[in-house]
Amino acid sequence: MSLPERRVFADTDALVQALADAVCAEAASAIAARGAFHLVLAGGTTPRALYAELARRGAGDARWHIWYGDERCLPADHPERNSVMAEQAWLAAAHIPPQNRRPIPAERGAAAAAAAYAAWLEDVPDFDVVLL
Repeated sequence: MSLPERRVFADTDALVQALADAVCAEAASAIAARGAFHLVLAGGTTPRALYAELARRGAGDARWHIWYGDERCLPADHPERNSVMAEQAWLAAAHIPPQNRRPIPAERGAAAAAAAYAAWLEDVPDFDVVLL
């Protein structure tokens, strides 16, 4: 069994640049192979710098599909929602159509949101990248 690759970056900016490079490279590869890129976004404040860098690069188009790994059960426009942060940091400026952005409808409550998301995911192939 081989050990996973370990990389050390000089600073946060170098890490964010490398992550953005990797996401964009994976997107290009998935689009070349299948015509679509399915990306699951992480929540919280940690990925905000990555999302801002993707916005700066103009990353994303109609072939990108955005999913969420988690969400807080708050109103859809609540500032502590992961989907609100992602929209503000990146998606509002992206060329990813709104119908390709699938925030978890957590404002419906956990059980109803999970059922709705499960239905959406029935027709989704494997995800290309899952950010954790």
